[in-house]
Amino acid sequence: MTEQFDPSWKDDNCALAAVEVEMPLGMVIAEAAAFKGRIEVIEVLAGSNAEFAGIQVGDLLRAVTAQKKDAMAAAEGNIAFNALAGATTSGVEIKRALYIADGRSFGGCMEALATNGAAKGGTGSAAMVFERRTEASTPVAKP
Repeated sequence: MTEQFDPSWKDDNCALAAVEVEMPLGMVIAEAAAFKGRIEVIEVLAGSNAEFAGIQVGDLLRAVTAQKKDAMAAAEGNIAFNALAGATTSGVEIKRALYIADGRSFGGCMEALATNGAAKGGTGSAAMVFERRTEASTPVAKP
């Protein structure tokens, strides 16, 4: 899968980075004041998973994974798959999709992020694509 992200800064002094971050993320996001239709990181908690991943205040969230359990695949492979009958959900696969944040509602982005949490049936980590304003010598993310 490939996605094309147009630069938010028209002078092209920006770069994209994809990171996978364990939850809880430890960052606060909001609708970007300077970029209509974008989500911006407004706070990164010290010592958080977000800080460890190299996420910084001012980064723009361009995309995030959304996760969903695929119980149908398990049910098709197991005729006795029935939670009411005491069957387990072993064999249930978690499917990931890329949710493009650009132009989407803030609430929609928050819902997509939440699906990554173990409490919602996700894997407990979220993959995200961020855009950052850069200078020629500024690294985008920690290795």
